[in-house]
Amino acid sequence: MPPRAAGAPTVGRILIVDDETRMTDSLCALLARAGHSTAGAYDADGAERLLDQDDFDVVLTDLRLPGPSGLDVLKAAHANDPERPVIIMTAYATLEAAVAAIGEGAYDFLIKPVDQHELELTVARALDRRRLQKATRKLVDELRTSNEQLSRRVAELDALHEVSLALSTTAELPKLFGAILQRATTVVGAKHGSVMLLQSSGLLKIVAVHGKESRHLENTEIPVGNSIAGWVAMHGEPLLIEDVESDPRFAHRNRPQFETKSLMCAPLRTPNGTLGVICLSDRHDGASFSHEDLKLLSTVATQAAIAIEDSQNFQTVRRQLREATALHQLSEQLTEVERTDQMVMAVFACLDQLVVCDSLQWWLWDSVSQSLRLYADTTQAHLPDIDNALAAALPVSA
Repeated sequence: MPPRAAGAPTVGRILIVDDETRMTDSLCALLARAGHSTAGAYDADGAERLLDQDDFDVVLTDLRLPGPSGLDVLKAAHANDPERPVIIMTAYATLEAAVAAIGEGAYDFLIKPVDQHELELTVARALDRRRLQKATRKLVDELRTSNEQLSRRVAELDALHEVSLALSTTAELPKLFGAILQRATTVVGAKHGSVMLLQSSGLLKIVAVHGKESRHLENTEIPVGNSIAGWVAMHGEPLLIEDVESDPRFAHRNRPQFETKSLMCAPLRTPNGTLGVICLSDRHDGASFSHEDLKLLSTVATQAAIAIEDSQNFQTVRRQLREATALHQLSEQLTEVERTDQMVMAVFACLDQLVVCDSLQWWLWDSVSQSLRLYADTTQAHLPDIDNALAAALPVSA
């Protein structure tokens, strides 16, 4: 319907119900000349059938009809649209009848024979009210949708702020993986999740898991080419699967631990490459994940990847600093030692800071027997004198 000009009457779809055929046809013709689209019925049953088939803006019905009355037409008109204006007509006007009609929700009450000008004016007012009701309902719906979107966005921003704060204050990788997964599942509303890192061997190693009955999966290694997570790692792209069983790429990889068929994964990617993936499954509300959920997970994954790379770089620098410090201390000590046992102890102390091992051993070369002899072992309480190092000989050929 084209927009009406300023000051022009509102036109609409009108249903007229009257058991007098001439009255129904006459009113239909009259309102049609005023620009309205009309349809007529001669009893309540016929009116209900038309109401089921079409969306009328206004219903104009006689109060007295054969069988069910005009009040029954009113109830049928309001059954699927409580705000639809219904105008009651009657030739037997009484205060009680008017009160009853208005009490049932009638918009207005007209006395038969109906005055043409009054009819057109009443219908025009009813259509204006209808138009305003629709505009108000649309505005309320749009406002509700906007508020819901705004509330979700605020919640997402708050969650992302918490993620950023948690990642910026966690330097140790094991704690960092747990923080990433905890925040991601909370933000998206997922029951289960995992963080996997790419290994030099080409496998994906699960370094953190979330959810009941998932702890046994931690430290599991998965071939990249044999998993959904591997697909994400290889392509470096986030992935949303609404129904894993109907996806021809992954249907054979479904796992019984998934409560729902929906899951999503995002790569832990930095400018230097893909470090791994983060995967979530099973929304708390049982629904499928949405593209908005995937965008949110991708944002978390980007922050997490930067935090992981920073943490790895920090660990590398700290290890290098520890090695340099230990070697510097060793070089200073070696300039002051006077005996072999002092040198051995200094070297052992340095190695103890750099490597993790159960024991350290020092072997001396015996040029006479052309063999190696054990001189010192950290599992022994004391170091023997160099001249009495009689530990088991180890021939060179061994």
